[in-house]
Amino acid sequence: MDVQFTYNDEEQTQKCGDVSFRPFDPVTVQLSLDRSNLQHEKLVFKLVYPHIPGFSVPTLDSAKRKEKTLRDEMGKNREMLEAKINES
Repeated sequence: MDVQFTYNDEEQTQKCGDVSFRPFDPVTVQLSLDRSNLQHEKLVFKLVYPHIPGFSVPTLDSAKRKEKTLRDEMGKNREMLEAKINES
C-alpha cells in the first residue's frame, strides 16, 4: 500500500487519507534508539495514533497480546500432541 502525505501551505497541515495533522496536534508515537551504527545512533519515531493504514504501528500492548496468544496456542498444541503420544 502506497502511503502519501500532502502538505498544505495555507492551512499548515499535513494530510494522509482522512487524517490531517496540524502543528501541536497530539499524537502517540513509539520511540526507540537505533544503535545499528554506534557512531551515529539515532532516535526512531513510529506513529501509533492516529492510525494510518500501511504507516502506523500497533501499540506495544497489542503486540504483546498477540505474542501471548500465539504462545498460548503453541502450548495447547504441544499439550494435545503429548497427550496423543501418551495414549499410544
